[in-house]
Amino acid sequence: MKKHFLAKVVVLSIAASFFSLADAARVDVYPQSFDAGGWSLDAQFMDVMGSPYLLAHGLGVRVTDAKARVKFPEKGTYRVWVRTRSWADGNPGRFRVIVGGKPLAKVFGEGSREWTWEDGGTVAVDSLSVNVALEDLTGFDGRCAGIVFTTDSKRPEGALKVDEANVSETVEADLVVVGGGMPRADAA
Repeated sequence: MKKHFLAKVVVLSIAASFFSLADAARVDVYPQSFDAGGWSLDAQFMDVMGSPYLLAHGLGVRVTDAKARVKFPEKGTYRVWVRTRSWADGNPGRFRVIVGGKPLAKVFGEGSREWTWEDGGTVAVDSLSVNVALEDLTGFDGRCAGIVFTTDSKRPEGALKVDEANVSETVEADLVVVGGGMPRADAA
């Protein structure tokens, strides 16, 4: 009798973990979805990175916030992951993420010299549409390659998932012209 009870408990706990993982909500916030403000969308390293990233390059003067309106599938507590890197000693590229008008306690751009997902802690989401902002703290090259909000605590891997809804058709061409620098929003 005792063995059967223990087996049922193990099976139920495995099933509960499977269903809780299957029900986890995840929201990927792409750099392209931000109104860049004073940040620039840097796409020149997509072959290395797997995605573009936002760059706060103010030559020592803090740039205006990048802002996005993020839609959530449900209200609740979400863990926040930010893909970033520290590019130089002394961490000159520090920035903060602001969710719903409240800055996260974590300051980003102080960690690894390699691109990685940094844990920003948890945030209570009480609306299905929330403002998210990136606040430059130094004016020296803060970098953000995406944000993931998730109801589980699993660290994302690599670049953000490809957003199939925004992938256009593939076109065969005889000639492709490739630029030599960052795209500019004000270029006509």
